[in-house]
Amino acid sequence: MIPWWKTGLYPTWSHSAEQVAFGSVTKMDFRIVTLSADGAVVSLTEWPECLGVCNILRLSWSPTDTSLTYWQVDITSRYPSKLLLLDVITGEQSILLEGDYSANRLHWSPDAEYLAFISHSNEAFSQEPEAITIFDVNNREIILTHKLVYSSRIVGWISTY
Repeated sequence: MIPWWKTGLYPTWSHSAEQVAFGSVTKMDFRIVTLSADGAVVSLTEWPECLGVCNILRLSWSPTDTSLTYWQVDITSRYPSKLLLLDVITGEQSILLEGDYSANRLHWSPDAEYLAFISHSNEAFSQEPEAITIFDVNNREIILTHKLVYSSRIVGWISTY
């Protein structure tokens, strides 16, 4: 059982539906936790230095259920947003992208090679339009940014064959 002083934030089911991942704030730190169908709770990360300074947003499982991506956002606005990749097997984390991005929902391609998200500047009163961004996870680079005329939302991937 998860203690009452932990709060589940941004819960997301794995594609296999065998576990759910969520953010958790305790009295001492901020972490990402998984809860399996059999009731096992596993803490994947712990950030005591993050408490009161940053937040995690938009957890998203890879289609292979071996990784989670999420945004780490500094709530004090002193540091840029980070798009992070968490290996749920090893607990290893790596920064995929860092910059002045808003934390929008992340969508994995079915082959787990790309991420898509709507991006726009976090800068106050920015006149930059929103853009759809496609990010190559393996090569760690943005491969496409297309400016949008209207506010949009990504709903999924479509096969082109």
